[in-house]
Amino acid sequence: MTVERWLAKHPRYNQECLDILEKHQRSSGKRGRPKKDEIIERVYHVDVRLAFDPAVILNEKELGRFLLGSNDLTIDPEMMLAYYKEQSTVERGFRFIKDSRFHVSEVYLENENRIAALAMIMILCLMVYSITEWQFRSTLNAKNTTIRDQYKKPTRKPSAKWLYFLFRRVRQIDEIVDNRRVCRILNYTSELVDIVHLLGPPVEKYYSLKN
Repeated sequence: MTVERWLAKHPRYNQECLDILEKHQRSSGKRGRPKKDEIIERVYHVDVRLAFDPAVILNEKELGRFLLGSNDLTIDPEMMLAYYKEQSTVERGFRFIKDSRFHVSEVYLENENRIAALAMIMILCLMVYSITEWQFRSTLNAKNTTIRDQYKKPTRKPSAKWLYFLFRRVRQIDEIVDNRRVCRILNYTSELVDIVHLLGPPVEKYYSLKN
């Protein structure tokens, strides 16, 4: 009866088998060989094997629905669903904006126009960050190549944050040698040269020493 009541409350399961096991144990509950004339109790254990009912699961899948709404009447349902699934990317973007390294929490503004201006600057930073990441990943896939990630393993999906981190030690200095101005770029390794090449000519010109 207990098993039947449980199954009635959980319709997703079917009973595959049911065994009632009889066991003798000491009334004190202690283990080991019972003493002479010690009372021995007879107890029963129910062993039940359950399995999902495929008909119930299929019916729940057919009944499962959720609504997505948009003010864009030209978008098709599949594209709307794809946009909806990318909300985690948007949330990661806002996490990027709130990163402590931007020190936004240390900026105290009261004027609404200045607050709006700061928000616009942060959104523009996020846009540059996102475009850089998307473009570089697309280039890696198109050229069938990789770069190393934080764990020194090849990847085609590096974050823009990791790219910027790789360039953290690059410095440009100007020296006067024999009355002639010489420009040098420090810590510009062969790995960074390859990355800059993948980023394209608009980026390469900033690391060129020809001018």
